[in-house]
Amino acid sequence: MPLPGRTLLPVLAAAVVGGCVKQVGVPASPVQATLDAQQAAAARRAMTRAMPAVEMPPLQLLPETGTRWTDLGRAVRSAGSDGDASVHYAVVDEQIGDTRAEFHVKTIEGFPAAVIATRDGTAIELAVIAGPYPELEASKQAAMHIQSAIREALRVWGRKAELPAPVTSLP
Repeated sequence: MPLPGRTLLPVLAAAVVGGCVKQVGVPASPVQATLDAQQAAAARRAMTRAMPAVEMPPLQLLPETGTRWTDLGRAVRSAGSDGDASVHYAVVDEQIGDTRAEFHVKTIEGFPAAVIATRDGTAIELAVIAGPYPELEASKQAAMHIQSAIREALRVWGRKAELPAPVTSLP
């Protein structure tokens, strides 16, 4: 009669060795499905129905005309401090409304100038009066240089994308 411990020992050894060893193989790949055109269209329709319809205006990052009224203040300030500008100036005072803006500037020589901008739709009109004696040819030349520098700065700022204000609530 065999001893109970002797027959139990090989069984326990086989259980321990066989049960503790993991089988190493290729991990299961993610499930992949291929849809035909009809199934894909049905899936798109189901996802579209699940999303609420929200009317959003088209996102216009760049203006159609190349200039934005909202860039006017930045353009006037940056045009006066441009290193390549023929007339350097600093903005002393500004009032910007919905359709009209006025900027009072002082040139690096200490002469006053006024920039008046008006908006008609998307077009921006500029008028510049420079110098203590605007009728002098030098004052007219300075006004022309200031105006062209502002127009160029408006074009530069207009080429930069501007994101609209974030939507904080849905209609």
